[in-house]
Amino acid sequence: MGSEWLPEYEGEFVPWWGCVGKKVLQFGAIPKHVAFILDGNRRFAKTKNLGSVIRGHAAGFERITKVLDWCRELGIKEVTLYAFSIENFKRTEEEVGGLMKMAKEKFEKLLDEKEKLEEKRICFRFFGKRELLPKDLQKLMIEIEEFTKDFGNGFVNVCLAYTSREEITSAMNDIRKGIKEGLIEESDIDEKLFSSCLNTGESLPIDILIRTTILLMVALYTTISMRSHLGVAMVCMVNATAVKDIALREHGANYSTPERVSTKFLGIESPFNEEKCYHPMKKDRIENVDNGYKGTFIWSNEQQSLLFSAGFYGNLMIMFFSGFLVDRFGPIVVGLVSMIGMTITVLLVPLVAHSNYYLFFVLRIIFGVFENPILPALSDVVARWFPATERSTVAAFYTSGNQLSASLGVVISSKFCEIDFSERWPSMFFLSHGGWPLIFYLAGGLGIIWIVFWKCFATTFPSGSKFLSREEKDFLYETNEKNFTTFKQRKESGLKMPLKKMVFSTATLAVVMAQFSFNFSNTMMQTYLPTFLRDVMNLDLNENGFYTAVPFFVQLFSKNILGNISDFLKKKKILTASSACRLFQSLASFGAAVIFIVMAFYLDCTTPNASLILLAMFGFCFGGAIPGSFTSSLCIAPNYTGMIASFTLIAGAIGSIFAPSVVAFIVKQGTKFEWSIVFVLVSLVNIFGGIIFFIYGTAKVQPWAKTTIPSNATKLSMNRGGKNRNNAHNSPNSLWIIIHGKVYDVTKFQTTHPGGEEILREVAGTDASKTYDKVDHSMDAKDYMLDYLIGKILEDE
Repeated sequence: MGSEWLPEYEGEFVPWWGCVGKKVLQFGAIPKHVAFILDGNRRFAKTKNLGSVIRGHAAGFERITKVLDWCRELGIKEVTLYAFSIENFKRTEEEVGGLMKMAKEKFEKLLDEKEKLEEKRICFRFFGKRELLPKDLQKLMIEIEEFTKDFGNGFVNVCLAYTSREEITSAMNDIRKGIKEGLIEESDIDEKLFSSCLNTGESLPIDILIRTTILLMVALYTTISMRSHLGVAMVCMVNATAVKDIALREHGANYSTPERVSTKFLGIESPFNEEKCYHPMKKDRIENVDNGYKGTFIWSNEQQSLLFSAGFYGNLMIMFFSGFLVDRFGPIVVGLVSMIGMTITVLLVPLVAHSNYYLFFVLRIIFGVFENPILPALSDVVARWFPATERSTVAAFYTSGNQLSASLGVVISSKFCEIDFSERWPSMFFLSHGGWPLIFYLAGGLGIIWIVFWKCFATTFPSGSKFLSREEKDFLYETNEKNFTTFKQRKESGLKMPLKKMVFSTATLAVVMAQFSFNFSNTMMQTYLPTFLRDVMNLDLNENGFYTAVPFFVQLFSKNILGNISDFLKKKKILTASSACRLFQSLASFGAAVIFIVMAFYLDCTTPNASLILLAMFGFCFGGAIPGSFTSSLCIAPNYTGMIASFTLIAGAIGSIFAPSVVAFIVKQGTKFEWSIVFVLVSLVNIFGGIIFFIYGTAKVQPWAKTTIPSNATKLSMNRGGKNRNNAHNSPNSLWIIIHGKVYDVTKFQTTHPGGEEILREVAGTDASKTYDKVDHSMDAKDYMLDYLIGKILEDE
């Protein structure tokens, strides 16, 4: 019979994506200590109709054992499980009793598996206020700790009846006793001593706190789908044969004989044998080359390019204000309004496209207006919610929505194009001329689902979430939220933004040029790769969708692999942060440039296998932009990351607009020569951007960005009980005291310092007349805490 706590999953089937994900994690720097907050079991039980919440907790335990096995295989040294908080005792007697009973059974089972424990040599430790737990459970915990105390292959910390507030209070009591007994002096009290008094003091620092970023990833997936899947839809919306026929007529070619096809561009003769792959009007070729491209719209290449550019024109109309809107109204409101607008415009596409081309063009502009603010909103959520040590991981995860949309989404969209509803639904939902409207209906449906979840679960700060435990809120506040300053606070501080120095900084220039070349190349691949594969490679819809998805699917993994390599090289001090950024951006820029050159001169309808390999190589190289220029943009001006993001957003939008304009100017008939010119220009843009970044790119904080707003300027409004209404400071929901004759709102200490609110309320209460000029140093732990809190209050001013 296998172990329940330490099972063997080697023989269990693991899906391919699980194997790849594991290899990606193993390739980079492995964290030493990860922590899991065991939350959501009750919701799981309710959602799955399990009947009893205890069954949900049992399912959660089974899942966490698999996670522990994964951590062991990956070489993670220490895992902490936040299993049961002191506040959980407020739950129903049935649930608490069931949990205690289940814990007893699991601990007894663990002791029955002593041979397995000795084999794995995993040390178990328990943190929390044990006296609140049943006696038999306490006894089992002591026996487990005693048996495993000398094991050193790994550590599992189980937190039961635990809160960080209680641990801090206990540590302060230990320090008080030490002073009272003459073992330590007041001058000995420092961070190191305080840490040693914590129950968790011997643990390694937590590298990762696992949280969900699914909402951010789905938002980006949906946004990119709404924008870029027009490229896939276009190849089945437009009647390609009719468009080529018109183009040939306009250029004076005799379309009855393929030998008369124009092979010149701006007077330059094509060096390629165009007739080898390009026979647009030969009857037998028409039947073959259509390959599903039987659209009803006769829009010229110039008109198609205008539609592709329209969204970016909308971006330009609002991008100068997007960052301000997010700062002023918050990312939750802006993200919600942005997604609502995009969803409505996307759902209207089939109706408007059938109505009038120019209305469709205007609709795409309106879409661009709504689209632009959501990207700054998502970035702002990351800044508000996630500590700096986790942001690279979060960024890699949530930006995966881009590659998922460009890979999986493209394959799905190309399948929709092939569906013929003409016999079943002649006019319903505008599906009588093919399944392309489903592309937009799916994106709109995802938008509606996301809006509902965003409204229900998203909050401006972690402290406002209903779905986080108190411990996690405390952790996120201390590591991140308390250092975040709002627009109003920065305005009150009188700190001026060094805009002129920022604009003319070479570091800013480097990331801006890198972003321009990135968006120019990315838009070319996302929007026009399906058209190139149709015109030059002569691929059918199925093959087109697959080939278009390959570079973005590869990029999904490469950016995580390269990001881990970058962190590893920096951690081992093999490369500095700046050198790592330049190295990986060079891979992205120069690698892509070489690939585009090869595509320009080598690929045609006779080299489908080579094109697949080159597209995969492009995806791998372009993943270097994440540890390259993207990381640089987050590092050069931490206090002005929003403005740097605005600059890169503007540069990216210009690049995205420039790409369709280039194609519209060059590609008239879809010949290999025309596309080769396009790819050479893309290569030159990448080389230029790569050279600029290699010379000026850096990850160092710039001198003009070192003026900071003190983190203690943060003022939270977490209002709690007060009754005195004699003046404006005494709102019915405030907690405040007076120090040196000045009123201080100390409401924020509810979340700022665990246990602080209780102590402040005890001494200050609701009495508006009580003044504390100085806290008398006694040996009571509460006085030590009060002294510390008042010191922090004064620092805030």
